[in-house]
Amino acid sequence: MKKFISLLLAILTIVSVFSVFSVNAQENTTAEKLEPNKVYTSADGNYKYKLATYRTYGECLVESNYTSDTDIQIVKYIGKKAHLTKYFVPETIDGYTVGEIGEKAFKGKYIKHLIIHKNIRQICDRAFYGCEKLKMIRFKGKKRYGGISYIDKEAFAGCTSLISVNINEKSAVDIELREKAFYNCPNLKSIRLNEDAFVGKKALGYYYDKHTKKDKRVKNFKVNIYFEDGGFGNALSNLESYTHSNKLNCKGYFNDDANDTLYLEEGTSFRMFIDNVEVKSCKSSKEKVVRFTNGKLQCLKTGKANIEIKLWNGKKTYRKVEIGHSSYFDDSYPDIIVKDKYGNKYNYNNCKDSYKNLCARVKKGETAEFPIIGKVNEIDNVYKSSSKAKIVSSPSSSTLKIKGLARGTTTVKVKINGVKTINLKVKVL
Repeated sequence: MKKFISLLLAILTIVSVFSVFSVNAQENTTAEKLEPNKVYTSADGNYKYKLATYRTYGECLVESNYTSDTDIQIVKYIGKKAHLTKYFVPETIDGYTVGEIGEKAFKGKYIKHLIIHKNIRQICDRAFYGCEKLKMIRFKGKKRYGGISYIDKEAFAGCTSLISVNINEKSAVDIELREKAFYNCPNLKSIRLNEDAFVGKKALGYYYDKHTKKDKRVKNFKVNIYFEDGGFGNALSNLESYTHSNKLNCKGYFNDDANDTLYLEEGTSFRMFIDNVEVKSCKSSKEKVVRFTNGKLQCLKTGKANIEIKLWNGKKTYRKVEIGHSSYFDDSYPDIIVKDKYGNKYNYNNCKDSYKNLCARVKKGETAEFPIIGKVNEIDNVYKSSSKAKIVSSPSSSTLKIKGLARGTTTVKVKINGVKTINLKVKVL
């Protein structure tokens, strides 16, 4: 009888343990799938988190969002300050991959060194806003890793002690720095980006001056751009001031293929590498278009040229070069709004096919105004000489003003921001 009772108790114990295990397993299975928009608290009590919502951009930067099924966003850090002196963003929380840092998640926290792992894809608005002790940010990952792709508005604004941002310049991802991403970081003197990075308005190199109560540029701010065959991409967007003052430190890496034409951007200069060997000297067939000076290839004006290249390893090679400008550079290369005879408006940017018969129409003795799209630093009217029309704009006017002198058709040349020369056809009525 005692043996029977012992056996029965043993069976009941095993059944009860199995039941508990089954319940726990069921609970864990349920917990694995998070509910959209629901905020959870981490097991260690340090974080609030939810499913990540990633932003994607198609043509014309049209925004569309999607919520991940597996990745999470850190909504807020609620742990102890002592954990943040040298802070590694966790790769996982409660078994979920951390892919996004949420809005104001670490705002004003005491962080000195910030290390962000390669699975973080996006950092949201004001995520690290006002972290005044933050000195260094490092985005982990080796060459061609798939890391950070999106840093939102004012994400690191007000990090007044920040001096170093280490973004892999050879990242396979085209990073986007939205408006004022690193605004008011006066001690940040340089940053590295790849060729197709998007740089928003005042994302880099601007700070707020308390004395004048105005935004100012960080002195001697440098942008280091890495690009490969094909030339520059979006990385120069909104960086026209650095282009003109030669604060862009660019490195161009090309394959040794003499049949390839290099398509490069007017107004830029960079150190040139062929098959990872730096160019020692370069002879140009047209030095007014492109030339080699102080170790850099300088793209001076729109046109074509042939260059003879000598590398530091003694090898010689030849390339064809075509210098032009990109429609991406809205601020560096502003367009002029011109109406046709039917009153339709066009952005005049020297496109031969679209604007072949388009004229800026002005009445004799009167001054017509043509708005300019993009920021205007200066209008150079050195090329205004025409007996039928002349430019009368002030140097930094946001409109191009042309006065009609005599009836007929002529061409007025204007250079905006010292970079792009526009040949504008003018008809005086």
